[in-house]
Amino acid sequence: MPFNIDTILLKSFIAAAEARSFSEAARLVGRSQSAFSLQIQRVEDMLGCQLFDRGNKQIRLNQKGKQFLAFAKKTLE
Repeated sequence: MPFNIDTILLKSFIAAAEARSFSEAARLVGRSQSAFSLQIQRVEDMLGCQLFDRGNKQIRLNQKGKQFLAFAKKTLE
């Protein structure tokens, strides 16, 4: 990935991917749900694509999200 991304954004993305809920992930990282949603939107804007399939109560990574999850985890190692 040819860009710089804040590690806080990567950690938030990983939390969302693992919790499968923005509200639960926001709680885990100590942010309000609205602030957390803005972080995820920022990541998606940087990449130019959506990373999650959003449902009523649950979110799920789409194919691009799965690829980015691998990148995010490797970057934070």
